Amino acid sequence: MAIDASGTRVAAGAIGGDGVVYVFARSGATWSVETILAPPVAGIRGRFGASVAMDGAGSRLLIGSPWSEEVFVFDRMGASWSRSATLTVSAPSTARLGEAVALAPDGSRAALGAPLRRAVYVFAWDGSAWGLEQELRPAPFRSDLGASVAIDDSATRLIAGAPGSNEALVFVRAGTTWTREETLSHTGGEFGDAVAIDATGSHVVVGAPTATSINGRAFAFVRSAGVWAPDGETRGGTGFSQEYGRSADMAGDATRIVLGAPVMGTGRAVVYPRVGETCIDGSTCITGHCVDGVCCDRPCDDVCASCASSETRSIDGHCNPYRGAIARTLVCRAAAGVCDAEETCSDLQEVCPRDRALAAGTVCRAADGDCDEAERCDGTAFECPADALLPAGVLCRSGTGACDPQETCDGVSAGCPPDALASGGTVCRAATGAPCDVAEVCDGAGVACPEDLPMCMDAGAPDGGLVDAGPASDAGTASDAGLAADGSVSSDAGAALDAGSDAAAPALDAGPPDAGEVVPDSAGCSCRAAPRGLRLSPWLALLVLVGWRGWRGKRRKASCPAGLGM
Repeated sequence: MAIDASGTRVAAGAIGGDGVVYVFARSGATWSVETILAPPVAGIRGRFGASVAMDGAGSRLLIGSPWSEEVFVFDRMGASWSRSATLTVSAPSTARLGEAVALAPDGSRAALGAPLRRAVYVFAWDGSAWGLEQELRPAPFRSDLGASVAIDDSATRLIAGAPGSNEALVFVRAGTTWTREETLSHTGGEFGDAVAIDATGSHVVVGAPTATSINGRAFAFVRSAGVWAPDGETRGGTGFSQEYGRSADMAGDATRIVLGAPVMGTGRAVVYPRVGETCIDGSTCITGHCVDGVCCDRPCDDVCASCASSETRSIDGHCNPYRGAIARTLVCRAAAGVCDAEETCSDLQEVCPRDRALAAGTVCRAADGDCDEAERCDGTAFECPADALLPAGVLCRSGTGACDPQETCDGVSAGCPPDALASGGTVCRAATGAPCDVAEVCDGAGVACPEDLPMCMDAGAPDGGLVDAGPASDAGTASDAGLAADGSVSSDAGAALDAGSDAAAPALDAGPPDAGEVVPDSAGCSCRAAPRGLRLSPWLALLVLVGWRGWRGKRRKASCPAGLGM
C-alpha cells in the first residue's frame, strides 16, 4: 500500500491472477475507488502490484511486477491515470526487479529492489524521461539486498534491506553518486525484511519478522552528528500475530511508526509513538519503555538517569545522566550511619557514586560534658565509635584562687564534679619560718587566701630601748633588760628587773636576775606587725633607752623599800 502526503489518495495492490492496483480517493469523509490499474499485457502473471509507491502529491505511482522484472510508472491527470514509463534493467531474468519500490516525494527519483540480484537500482527523472542513475550492489554482496527499500524526502538518503544477511544498508547521495554510509545489523530474524525512513533521513525503522520465535521484532535507529545509533526496539508478544515487523512505515516527522503482523488470525497493524514521544505506559512505545512521560530507548531505571530532555543534556527519549544542576540535588543513597556520607547523583554517570564514609576526624558525637570526649569518624566505618568518657584524673576545671582547688574527672560521669571551695582551716599559705610569721588558712567562703601580713610584735611600751608599735601599753613599771628585739616576743615573762651594776646599760646583762621587784608585762604579742615606717633607727633608739633608764633609776631610788639595793 501507499498513501500521498495529504492523505487523500491510497493505492493498494492485489496480486492474485495477473494482479491489479486499486486507487482510492477521499472526498470529505468518503472514500471511493478512483481507478483500477492493470498490467499492460494480460496473462503474464507477473505479480503486478506486489509493491507500490506514491509521490507526495498523489499524482505519480510506481507499481512493481517482480516476476516480469518490470516496474511501471503511472501518472495522473485530474482523475485519470495512465502508464508513462516502464523501468527495466539489464540483469538476469531472476533478479526479481520490483520486489520493493520507493519513490521520492517530489517524484524525481525511484529506488527499485532486485533481491535475487542482491542490488538496488536508482532511476532519476530529468523532466522528460527516466534514466538509470546507479546500481547499488556493494561488495561483499548482501543476500537479498533490495527486498525492501525506502527513500527520504530530498532523495539524498535511502535504506535497503538485506534480510538474507540480516542487514540494512544506508546509502547517501552527493550529486548523482550514491555511497554506502552505514550497515545496520542484527542477529537472525530476517532483519531488513521491512524498512522505513523519515522525511529528513535521520530516523529509520527495520523489521525482523521471524526474530524471537517468529513473533517478530522491529528496531529503530537515529542518525546524530553523522553516526547511526539504536533508537529503540519492540517485539511481538502475547496477543500479537506472528511475523510482527513484516511491513513497516514511518511518519514524515518520525513521530509515529506503524508495523504490520500479517500471519496468524486476521493480522494486525500496530502504531507506536517514536522514541521521545509522549506516552502513558510502555505498551504504547516501540521500545516498550515509557520513562518520565516519554517513550525511552531503554529501561532507564538507574536512579541517576532520565529520559526527559528537560532533565538531561540529551534529547527526549534517550536515557542519560541528570544534568549537573539537577544531579547535585538528588540523593541517590541515604547515609547508613552517622559516619556514612549520603551520595548524590553525578552528571557523569547514570548510577549512584560508590558508597563512601565521612573523612577521618569528622565529629560524629559531640561531648556531653566536660568529662565526655567527642567521638570522631575513622574514615572507614559507617558507624560512630562507642561513647567513651575521659579517664579519671583528667583536669576538667581549673582553680580560680588558692582556696578554690581544681576539679578532675572521675571516669564515671560525663560532667565535671561540682565546683567546691577548700574547707575552712585549710592552709593556703605556709609560714615562712621567720619569727612571728604564721600560716594563712582558708575561711571556707572565698576563693582567695587571706592577706599575708608580717611578723607580730610586743604591743606594750618600749622594751630594752626598742620601739613597740602596738596600741597596748606595758602594765608593769620595770624595764626590760634589752633581751628582746623589736618584732619578737619579749624575753621577760613578766619583765624581770636587773638590779646589777650594769642595769642601766643597753647591752644584754649576762648575769643572773637580781632580787629586784618583778613587774608583769601583760600586753604580750599582737598578730600583726607594725608598719616598717614606725621603726626608729638604732642610734635614736639607743638615746631614748639611755634617757628613759636614767629616769627610771631616779624613780626607784625614791620608792625602793628599805633593805633593797638599787
